[in-house]
Amino acid sequence: MRPSLLTALSVWMVVGMAVAGDVHVVDGTGAGDFLTPQKAIDAAQEGDVILVREGRYPRFSVTGKAVSIVAEAGASPKMLKGTGTGVCWIDHSMASSVFLVSGIDAHLRFHYMDGVVLVSGATTPVPNEPLYSGVYAYDCEWVLVSGCRFLGGDGYDTTGGGPACNGGSGVEAHYSTNVAVYDCQIQGGDGGYGSSGLSCGYGGAGGSGVFLAGSSFGFTQRLLAIPGLGGGGDCGDGPDGLVVAIDSSSAHARSPHDEFVLKAPRVLREKKSGAIVIRGHPGVRVSLGVSHGLDPRFVGAGAGVFALRSPVQLIDMGTIPPSGVLVRPYTASDLPASEEGGVLYLQAVGNVPASKIRYLSNPEALVVLDASL
Repeated sequence: MRPSLLTALSVWMVVGMAVAGDVHVVDGTGAGDFLTPQKAIDAAQEGDVILVREGRYPRFSVTGKAVSIVAEAGASPKMLKGTGTGVCWIDHSMASSVFLVSGIDAHLRFHYMDGVVLVSGATTPVPNEPLYSGVYAYDCEWVLVSGCRFLGGDGYDTTGGGPACNGGSGVEAHYSTNVAVYDCQIQGGDGGYGSSGLSCGYGGAGGSGVFLAGSSFGFTQRLLAIPGLGGGGDCGDGPDGLVVAIDSSSAHARSPHDEFVLKAPRVLREKKSGAIVIRGHPGVRVSLGVSHGLDPRFVGAGAGVFALRSPVQLIDMGTIPPSGVLVRPYTASDLPASEEGGVLYLQAVGNVPASKIRYLSNPEALVVLDASL
């Protein structure tokens, strides 16, 4: 007999949960373990979960370890200016690791990440940071961006001549091997105004939805982008941004299945329930893949990126009904006694019964926590 969604996931939780470390709770009111994300990050070890409650916090930085920085269910914590800029810097992760940022309002910069980066449900804070993109990746192996809402910062005006600063993009990648952007709404920042002085002043370029440079490869699925406007200039205006802008050394593929989207709870405690929601064309047969890690590989523009690490459990979810929305319940099982929390990675697989067409949703992360937290 085919196992139910609840039974299959509960069994998998016991035998397949990724090795999890501690959970560090951040609460600016003093009701958690730490007052700021940075204090929690400094105390965390590889694989730990940083759970951030509602509040306004100074920006953070992470070097040399992969952790999961996750907003509490229902919260939208904002990373704003503390010292320096209001941009969070993350660099140098190991191969086979996963760095997760989920539900956080921040500008995020990733550098030299040899593992996988997953940014899910993030937004740029208001007021946002001038010049900066929502997610910036430099020399990263895999960056997955899912369900985010980004507003690129406007470029600065200049005086005295020369070009003004460009507007920030939603997702910007340089010398990064693979970048996949799913179900995101993005508005590029406007370029700055260039005033003449010792030399001619030119307007800055508008920010794009996705900007790829330096031999980067990008894949997009369900991307809604409003490019930023080029800035004015005494000697010439800057160009407007594009939905996807690439240089001559980079490449881009767009999914033909923009309607296939997975939504999952961000955080669940043991024995608490949430809904797995899959949107797509009626009649598509859906399986849900569940894994303890991410190991993405591009399997062609028709299918997309298969993101899950083996072993993967595939669970039959049924067929998308005429409404176009398939909903299945999930109740988190008990964690092993030695674990405070862990991360499950999910991705839906769609099959069209009348053909051999198969395609993939966005990847998502579900953090399961001990009921006492």
